[in-house]
Amino acid sequence: MSNVVLFEADNKALAISSSLFGDVLEDFGGVSKYPTLSLKGRQFTVHRGREAQVIQRKNADGDLEQVSSINAVLVRVSLSDSRAYYKEGFKEGVDSRPACFSDDDVTPDTDSSEPQSKSCAMCPHNAWGSNKDPDTGLPKGKACRTTRRVAVAPLDKLDDPMLLRVPTTSIKTIKKYIQMLTSRGYAYPAVITRISFTPGVAFPSVEFEAKEPLSEADAHRVHAAHHSDLVQRIVGLKPAASEVFAPTPVAVTAPSPVEETPAPALSIRIEAEEAPAPVPVVEATPAKPATTAKKAKPSLQIGVEETSPEDAALREAFTSALGDEFDDIDL
Repeated sequence: MSNVVLFEADNKALAISSSLFGDVLEDFGGVSKYPTLSLKGRQFTVHRGREAQVIQRKNADGDLEQVSSINAVLVRVSLSDSRAYYKEGFKEGVDSRPACFSDDDVTPDTDSSEPQSKSCAMCPHNAWGSNKDPDTGLPKGKACRTTRRVAVAPLDKLDDPMLLRVPTTSIKTIKKYIQMLTSRGYAYPAVITRISFTPGVAFPSVEFEAKEPLSEADAHRVHAAHHSDLVQRIVGLKPAASEVFAPTPVAVTAPSPVEETPAPALSIRIEAEEAPAPVPVVEATPAKPATTAKKAKPSLQIGVEETSPEDAALREAFTSALGDEFDDIDL
């Protein structure tokens, strides 16, 4: 009986559930906490919960028509590619959770329900032809989709950012765009960007064009949104992990009093080693051998000092008579 719904759906209650517990819904494959901006069918569509709305505008005749470009702020762009594998294939706008996904393009995320490989590079779903065309059954691309996650928002709706999954075919394009801005001294969140579909291409492919820099006031608003928890979650970061590390500095500083305790112990040891210094170690050294060694030299010195002219003449006479052996005679 656990699957019985005991109450009717209420729009206000659903709104409260989504706003306060959107992350819980998302974690269990339910409605995403943030909207997504789809490019499917070469049209910009905002998926919010179970609803989808194509972005349109009125033409000169007053009729609604779908837009081919939008002006928005790239609030935050992920630094790495993302991967997602859906067993039943990816369906745009459907809030189903992938069986395996990666936010760093290296290894499956620890939250993946069914990791397909130890590394993304070695995964069979990362090989060309692993995906099949649903109509023909022929190989078509990769079963594991590669995208670049971007948090985008109109300048007047920075509190309502959307997830744009830049397709594989446009990842190099957005990289070059950001590099171009950087070379001119502009950070990509500091300008308004026009996002448009690449002309003459059947599959979804987008291009990026800088329109104008932000004012100082708007730049501060975008800066705050760039660092918000919601935007970090959109691009695949996990702000909750940083909050867990917040108390770490306290734990590090705690041992500081303990580290001060060994200092006196070391000084005590040093004093104990210096205490035996006055012990008459010098008296124990062999002083006599040193004196004996000195006696040999004074004996020669004395002989030299007491040599008179007569003795010198006598020594010379003995030397001439005995040769070098005279040096061995003890006078």
